[in-house]
Amino acid sequence: MAGWSKPKPRESASISFAGPAKSGHKTSVSTLAFIDRLSPNFDARARAIDLVVLHYTGMQSAEIALARLTDPAPVAGAYPGPWQSESAPADAPLGRVSAHYVVGEAGEIWRVVDEDARAWHAGVSSWEGEGDVNSRAIGIEIANGGHDFGLPEFPEAQISAVIALVQDILARRGLDASRVVGHSDIAPERKLDPGEKFPWRRLAEAGTAIWPKAAPVAARAGEDVVGRVQAQLKRFGYSLDQTGAMDLPTRAALMAFQRRFRPAKIDGLIDDETLQLLSALARWKLRVWPYRGPVALVERDEFGMREDIHLIDRWRLTGTVQSEQALAELLADGPNGRAFDPDVYRIVK
Repeated sequence: MAGWSKPKPRESASISFAGPAKSGHKTSVSTLAFIDRLSPNFDARARAIDLVVLHYTGMQSAEIALARLTDPAPVAGAYPGPWQSESAPADAPLGRVSAHYVVGEAGEIWRVVDEDARAWHAGVSSWEGEGDVNSRAIGIEIANGGHDFGLPEFPEAQISAVIALVQDILARRGLDASRVVGHSDIAPERKLDPGEKFPWRRLAEAGTAIWPKAAPVAARAGEDVVGRVQAQLKRFGYSLDQTGAMDLPTRAALMAFQRRFRPAKIDGLIDDETLQLLSALARWKLRVWPYRGPVALVERDEFGMREDIHLIDRWRLTGTVQSEQALAELLADGPNGRAFDPDVYRIVK
């Protein structure tokens, strides 16, 4: 929120995550206790929910953030801070924003927008090549001053509440832990939240996020390393063109990746550790696709050692795809239907 301007899957040795809820278990009714602080800032969703996006509020306090998220006509003078110029007129209008939940430092959970409505938290963003993240995501704002206020630590009570809330959402919505992302993942050129101090590994241990274990990377003479990294980042979900050049979008995506999975060193450079972490996630992404119906599973490592494509029903192996047309039909069958990509999928002959 900062910057107010404008199955159970088969476990891989290289990734840590929890499985989805039981088939058919999908409801918007939660058993958690919420404090209602409802916002008028929402509209109708255009598609099914398949993401949870974590943010930090980036404001001085949870109360100020809640006021901003529920304000139907915000103006600059009501929310002074480093996100806007000191010379901004006090009556200058600000964009209306909201989220579905706000988690306070003491573990309070405010409900701001009903989950079934489209809250306005993601801004200009994209994941897995699809924009309008607001239509597909549940947004959770975590009360924290963010980088503008020294990026405070996240209190234990707050993280416990975030974990409980995300667990609740994943179970009710039939989603797995891979569907939890950060604001900096979906908007790497604009956003830094929830920031490098956010304990993603702790969430992974609780089954509410994923965490890679570095995988060996074999060197290949003459390889286009930048192009390979771009392909791996894109495969994981970052919206990125494979240009083969270390351009600004690539560096921003790399820094977002490092901020989440290698927070000790965020430099946007391609080093051995970053390559190993990317390889772990890229291999896992090829193996588990987050669809709720029959999906395609690519059982192939990034070096093409195995090239079997199988038909998966609720993450259980049930058959083998024999034609490009059959695979295309499978990929289009899920709510996030995709086109056949010959760089990712290989047909079993």
